[in-house]
Amino acid sequence: MELNMDITGDMCIRRMWLLCGDETPEEALKNEPESIRAKFGSNLVDNAMYISLDETDAQKDLLFLFQNPHPPTSILSNCTLGLILPHIIKEGITQL
Repeated sequence: MELNMDITGDMCIRRMWLLCGDETPEEALKNEPESIRAKFGSNLVDNAMYISLDETDAQKDLLFLFQNPHPPTSILSNCTLGLILPHIIKEGITQL
């Protein structure tokens, strides 16, 4: 399975690297055991995530992955997401 995402925001490349961990799952497991690569990566090739190295690479990656790039549909800041899960309400769970 493959999922490609175009993530936009301040320092988004750096933030994705922090979330995903070191490039190899072995290093990620040692340095950031809760990172995505530590939990789901297998080796350098199957490391669960690919992240552009910098903005220049990100532009090349976008053109490769999304042949017809388009501007973001929304740019958000200082936002909150409220998600209502009907099955949780139905079960009477209203507090965390």
